[in-house]
Parts: sequence; C-alpha cells; structure tokens
Amino acid sequence: MAVSHAFHSPLVEPMLGEFRRVVESVAFGVPSLRVVSNVTGAWVDPEEWGTPEYWVRQVREPVRFADGVATLLDAGVRTFVELGPAGALTSMVSHCADATATSVTAVPTLRPDHDESRTVLSAAASLYVQGHPVDWAPLFPRARTVDLPTYPFQHQHYWMESAARPTVEDTPREPLDGWTHRIDWVPLVDEEPAPVLAGTWLLVRPEEGPRPLADAVADALTRHGASVVEAARVPHQSDTELTGVVSLLGPGADGDGGLDATLRLVQDLATAGSTAPLWIVTSGAVAVGTSDTVPNPEQATLWGLARAAATEWPGLGAARIDLPADLTEQVGRRLCARLLDRSEQETAVRQAGVFARRLVRARTSDGRWTPRGTVLVTGGTGALAGHVARWLAEEGAEHIVLAGRRGPDGQGAEALRADLVAAGVKATIVRCDVADRDAVRLLLDAHRPSAIVHTAGVVDDGLLTSLTPAQVERVLRPKLLGARNLHELTRDRELDAFVLFSSLAGVLGGAGQANYAAANAYLDALAAHRTAHGLPAASLAWGPWEGDGMAAAQEAADRLRRSGLTPLPPEQAVRALGRGHGPLVVADADWARLAAGSTQRLLDELPEVRAVRPAEPAVGQRPDLPARLAGRPAEEQSAVLLEAVREEIAAVLRYADPARIGADHEFLALGFDSLTSIELRNRLATRIGLTLPATLTLEQRTPAGLAAHLRERIADRPVGSGAVPVPGSADVPEAGGGSGLGELWQEADRHGRRLEFIDVLTAAAAFRPAYREPAELELPPLRLTSGGDEPPLFCIPSHLGKADPHKFLRFAAALRGRRDVFVLRQPGFVPGQPLPAGLDVLLDTHARAMAGHDRPVLLGYSAGGLAAQALAARLAELGRPPAAVVLVDTYAPDETEVMARIQGAMEQGQRDRDGRTGAAFGEAWLTAMGHYFGFDWTPCPVDVPVLHVRAGDPMTGMPVEGRWQARWNLPHTAVDVPGDHFTMMEDHAPRTADTVHDWLGTAVRRPERTRD
Repeated sequence: MAVSHAFHSPLVEPMLGEFRRVVESVAFGVPSLRVVSNVTGAWVDPEEWGTPEYWVRQVREPVRFADGVATLLDAGVRTFVELGPAGALTSMVSHCADATATSVTAVPTLRPDHDESRTVLSAAASLYVQGHPVDWAPLFPRARTVDLPTYPFQHQHYWMESAARPTVEDTPREPLDGWTHRIDWVPLVDEEPAPVLAGTWLLVRPEEGPRPLADAVADALTRHGASVVEAARVPHQSDTELTGVVSLLGPGADGDGGLDATLRLVQDLATAGSTAPLWIVTSGAVAVGTSDTVPNPEQATLWGLARAAATEWPGLGAARIDLPADLTEQVGRRLCARLLDRSEQETAVRQAGVFARRLVRARTSDGRWTPRGTVLVTGGTGALAGHVARWLAEEGAEHIVLAGRRGPDGQGAEALRADLVAAGVKATIVRCDVADRDAVRLLLDAHRPSAIVHTAGVVDDGLLTSLTPAQVERVLRPKLLGARNLHELTRDRELDAFVLFSSLAGVLGGAGQANYAAANAYLDALAAHRTAHGLPAASLAWGPWEGDGMAAAQEAADRLRRSGLTPLPPEQAVRALGRGHGPLVVADADWARLAAGSTQRLLDELPEVRAVRPAEPAVGQRPDLPARLAGRPAEEQSAVLLEAVREEIAAVLRYADPARIGADHEFLALGFDSLTSIELRNRLATRIGLTLPATLTLEQRTPAGLAAHLRERIADRPVGSGAVPVPGSADVPEAGGGSGLGELWQEADRHGRRLEFIDVLTAAAAFRPAYREPAELELPPLRLTSGGDEPPLFCIPSHLGKADPHKFLRFAAALRGRRDVFVLRQPGFVPGQPLPAGLDVLLDTHARAMAGHDRPVLLGYSAGGLAAQALAARLAELGRPPAAVVLVDTYAPDETEVMARIQGAMEQGQRDRDGRTGAAFGEAWLTAMGHYFGFDWTPCPVDVPVLHVRAGDPMTGMPVEGRWQARWNLPHTAVDVPGDHFTMMEDHAPRTADTVHDWLGTAVRRPERTRD
C-alpha cells in the first residue's frame, strides 16, 4: 500500500499530533460484535476502543497479529475468513495455527489476478462444506433442497473404472506412447486339405465391363463345390436359400472404389433381413508387408463401410478379404477356406499365405518431423485446425496457411490469426474447397508449402438402412477427394510431411458412421500407399478429443466414451504430428472394455485384451436362449426372457447389477437412444437366434414388454431349426422403406415430391384401424426427468416425421432436478396401434393422459407446436387450462410463402435425422404422418402465456434471400436461441431448456404477452 509514513514504527511519530486532532473529531459507537485488538492481541474493551488514544496507539505500535490469532484459537475459533484484496493474512493464520498444531479453515474472499465472483463463491463453498451455514437463496432463488436417503449408500459406481494395465517391459514413458498403436498382420495356419463348399453362393459383381478377378473368384468357388449364382444386385424374390454372399463390387471400380454399389448391396441385405453371411472382397486395398503398394486405396472405403455394417447388422458378418490381382489356384483355395471360417473378420490372402489384421502397440520416436517454412493446414479455422496451427507455431513453422471453404469468414478466424501473429508467425487464411482440384493446384502454386496437414472433414451420420448417397458424398468430398487432390498434386513436390487426420471410426467401425468410417479408412490406405512409394505420409486415426473437436457432439462418440474411450487433451495429442509415420492409431482407450462382449479379433494381440479374453475364442457365439426355453411352461419362459433382457440392458448401459433395472422402466427414460437401441437389438438377436428390428426399444417400450414380444416371436416361429432367412423372406419384421409405401416414399423424396406424396399417405391412412373414444387406447405420458415444484412440462413431438420422443432427451436432461418433464405420445405411429379418428379424439386422448396434473405447461416442437396450441384450447374448454404454452420453432399454418422458401432445407435436415435413427416404423409412421397432416390445425387463441422460441440460425442450404425465421400470429412472447431448427434441440438443447425454464419462472406468475 502506498502511504506517506511507515505505519506501526517510529517513522510515523511526526504525524501523530495531527492524526490525534483528526481522530478527536470522530464520533465512536459501541461495537456490536466482539473484536480482537491487533494493538494488544487480546479482546477489545469496548470503552477503550471508542477513545482517540487507542487509535493513536493503533497506528504507532506494532501489529500483534500472532497474539490475536492465539487469542481466537484459545477461544475455540477454528474458521477464519479474510476480507481483503490480497489474501495475505490467510496464509499467516495457517502458520500461526500450525505453530500450535491446531487444525483450522482459512479462506480468502479475494485474490490477486483471480476472478472476484469465483473467488468469493469458492470461499462460501469452502465454508459450507466445513459445516458452516451459508444462505444460498440469493444465488438460487428458485432452487430447493431434497432429503438424502436415511439408509447407508450402496456405493455403486457409475463412472468408468481405470482398467488394470498389464505389466509389460515396454511400459509407456509418457501418455502419448501409451496412446499410439498401429496395424499389424499376423499369419494364420494354412491348412493343406482342400476346402469343400456346399450350397448356393451369390456372387455380386458389376454389370458392365470385364472383371478378370471376379471371373477367377467364380471359377475358384465352383471348383471347390459351390453352386454360384452371379448378379449385380440381390434378387428381390428368391426361392433359393443362400449359403453365402460374396461381393466383388470393388475390384475394377472407378472413383469411389465400389462404395456406392456396396452400400446398396448391404442395404438390400439388411432391409430384407438376410442372415446369409456376407464377404466383401477387395484387391490392393491394404498393405500386409513392405511389398504391398496398396494400388487401390479407394477400395479401403469398403472395409470402413463393412466395419460399421458388422456392428449394425452382426448377422450379416460383412467380413473383409483382400486378394492379390493375380488369383492363382493356391490363392483361390485359400479364399475358399476363408469363406468357411467366420472366426476372422479381416484377412488378406497373398501368395505367401493368409494374414489377419491386428492392432498392436507402436513404438514412437521424437524428431521425425520438425516444421519449417510454410505449412498448409486444411480444415479452415475449426477446432482441429486451430490446435494444429498453434502447435506448428510453437515448433518452428514460419508461415501457416489455413485453407477452408469459408476462409476469413470461418468461425474464430480472426482470433486464431491474432494468436499466431502474437506467436511471431505469419498467418494466411484463404478460401479454398480442397475437393476442387483446380483450386488446390492454385493454392499449392501460390504458397509452395514444405508440409501439409489435412484436417478437413464433416460428419453426417446415419444408420446403414437409410444412409443416402448424398450423405456419403457429403462426408467423402472433403476427406477422400481433398486428400486425393493433395496427394496427386504433390507427388512431384518435395515435402517434409504429409499428415492426414483420420479417425478411430475407420479402424474399429461404429453404428451410424458407415460413411465416416469409409472416408477415414481411405486416408489410412492412402498413407500406406504413399509410404510404399517412398513419399512422406502419416495418417493419424484419432480417438475423440477434449473440447470442441468434430467428434465432441456426435452420438457415436458418446457411445464410444461409454465403451471405454477417454477424450484426448489436445495440447498433448497434437504432439503426435511430429512423431507419426504411416497409418497410426492415437487413442486413450480401455481396450479390454472395448473388446468385452465382441467376437472381433482385431484387438487380440493387445496384452490388456489377452489378459481377459480366452486365447482361442469360439468361432461364433451361438444362441443360448432357445435351449433354456425348451420344455418350460409359458410363465417360466417369460421369466427367463425378462432376465435375459435385463442382463443385456445392463451390459449396454454399463449397470453392474441387472436387478436394478425395473421391468416396467421405460427404455427412453433409461437413456436409450438410436445407437444403444441397436446394440441391445444385436445382443438379443445373437442370444435368441431371430432377426429383430432396429426400432425394438421404441416399439416395445419396457423390458417387460420386450420380453413378452420376444416370447410371441418365439411362439410364431420355431427357433434353432437352422433355417437362414434369405432376401424376400416373409418372416422379416417391417423395416420401413424396403417395399410398398416405404419404397414409394423414398422415390418421391429422391424427386423432391414429398408434399405431393403426403396426399397418398393421407388416403392410405383411411384404411387403417381407428379409435373414437379416448378410453379405447391407454397411452400414458413418458416421464423423462423429475424434480422441482414448478408446473410439469408436457412435450409434444412433431407429427411431420416419426413423432420421435428421442427428440426431447437432451432438452429434458438439462431440466433434470428443476422440473418434471414428460412426452405425450402421438397415437398411431407404431405398428399395431390405431389412429385417432379425428383431431378431437387426439386432443381428448392427450387430455386424458394428463389427468391428475394441475396447471401443466404444454411444449410443442416444430409442427408439435400446433398440437400444443390446439390441446391448450381443448383443456381450457374442459375447465383445465394449462399454465402456459411453449412453441419451439413452430411455423404458423398460414406462413405458406416462408415454408415454401425453406422446404428444401427442412426436408434435407429431416432426411439426415431420419438416417441417424433408421427407417423406423415403416408404413405405420408414414400413414400416421399423412393422417395427422389432414387435420385442421388452424390455431385458436388461449388466455394463457405463450412463448415462441425461435431458431437464431438458418438451416444449412437455406436460401439467402427472404425471411426464413418462424413467426406466430397469435399473442405471445418471442425469444431467439442459438442453433437452427434442428440443432436448437440437439447441440444447443441445454440453452433452449434454460430459456424456457427461466421464462416460465416469471411468466406463469405474471402473464405478459406481446406481439412480434
């Protein structure tokens, strides 16, 4: 503190006389609290404290702080709070207490260079956890406390436990060493006896052009006893039971390596419910040894696609086999032997033998690449490119060129440029689409980089059965085309490094990411191709990164985390850029957890997996439930099936005890989404030996209901007969989109005629069963969250789609503990459920479902807002008006001009989301959508507060001209939130939920409505 004299010393004496005169003019009061004096180190005498003499002594005499602390300790004081700017006294209190071996709590309320609010709150929290009462009400005016259980906690852990790492000599020296792995190929035993194939084998090959490898494969299969049927696609109807399907759509294909045709093949087989094993054959797609030059890296996309297919449809197998260009008789024999052995999913047949793909730990070395000069980074100024650019600046790059489609307009561009310039690096941000070959050539000529780091990429997930060519092209364009252009245009240039950002999805596969896995598998193959030709290359297949990387918001990444992947800290992960050579995997993984329950052999060579997995796993897991059910009465069968369902639910959701899963718990409330639903379906299908639909948890909403459904399926068809469903089989559950209305809907969608086709769906709905009395259909609301004393929130999904309750999961999660949240189910969207005869029946059904809930809040998303407004009016007629209505980006019915303008973007967004959840419900949801579309949704005014939550951002593909934002024409309050029509309830759902909750906290008590 800057002062004129040194207080508490003789140097202050010259001013004491003047100080005394000032103090004598001050009026003193009696202290209301007991005070310890720093003059005496003892309790203050209130009378003495009010005299001028005391305060003259106070500025002159030494500070007896230690004596004062000792007085307080003797009085039993154990908590000290410092009110001051520096926090210096806090440490002094601790030193004084240590001298007497006394334990105290000492906290500062302010600290230099620390956020003031955070420091004050931290001090209050520290006091609170030590048992001192704190009045939190001013901070949380609408919060409430809940009682803890009176019984002892059960100490069940729901967090991932660290896996016991194996004891090995090469223990990683640092985290990056432990994260880095590579692909190896191990030789398999090459049996001498000639394999004998039997039955009918479908050989799928391109329709046009000579295909010598396909001819040679057909000859080999025939020579070893197979009856070979050749076709370009799977026949829609066939009386022949297939023994297996061999795809040769890749070898000889141009451009995409046969990816589009192979995707159609997998979709045809999956939609038909085929369990005939599928083998996908490529040539020159992988490198087994240094002699393999990977001449066809595009065919590696088929391996990525097949890895996802094996996850989503394990019955297909989708095993991968890579062949040499020349199929000798010995190679043909080895190929046929592979077709009889399903224990290996990924093999390469060579003249030297048969090799299986394995993941092994890689030894890394520092100093493989030191950045210098100009380095080109693709991917614009996104999160990944930003981390890379900062690392390059630290490691010695002099000029960093950041190329992306948005260029200087990219998010965070200026901030990133400023950071790089501050680090002493020249930064250039340019607009360039790396999929445009000419633009890439100009970029390379203009900057002559010494190295390239390719991070560009997009995610557009979708389950295989409904993945569209547009989604595949959207993902392949920046990754595959961009990498190919950079590779071909720099083959004759001197480069220090050529680094490709790949993903673990391309190595392991994953449900819902077939296109992304395909694109990244190509990057890995391209790196192998370049290194085989003596060109610099590294492909880094990353696990998820911490923060805002591409994978941070993807459902598939969340699922991988639950399975055993820990996000990588970016500042440590980027160090792999200078150490990589060839294809590598960089992931912080619990490999034993990832391998648990899987028959895949990829991870078998890892020590931590060998420690928990038998050395020789069974060739294939056989159904165990049929034998357990045989001969039991119906009641016992139901109990066995329910036990099995709960076991598999526990395995998927990582519950330690299946008994904790109630038989009547809703799957949606348990946290199931589209991908975990597929995992459960796969596990149950394996155990029971039946083909099950991907929509199992939506059609059968509880474990008890699912167990009953499985028992019905078993009663309908003998289990264990050995019969294999073939394409066209009538015993395939409705998949939606493979035939009938589903196929016509997809055709209308491809030609941009969705709205026209809805008239057809409306007419078709007239032939479905309908109910006229609400009591005929029991449809209780689905509870998503609990908590709070506020009016409960009832959500209504949009009927222009699948009326999917999953839409509200993230929204509801943000309100957990603050408000009860339910979903009202739209009747008729699941198979076997009747449609409401009219809008009045629908509204009365919902009103009946909400009986017993006083003053509910109705929330409708998109077209569901029309239903929320109509239901509010109906409840008002019944004398039960809601507390409020919330419309989430609902367009008024008369907004025809705006709707016509945004229709294309809206349909594309919905199409993409339909792909992520599969072609759920088929003709049931299609005809239900048509039926609801025919209702009169003209809104009626309701005398309750109405909030219209609008998307603050336009959808991708929205026209730049004209208004696009939703508008509501009745009295309401309007508020904009981040995100577009879809992402406001996805990535931005927590913000949307907070906005709704905060508005309800005031508007429900003091209705205030305005117009736009």
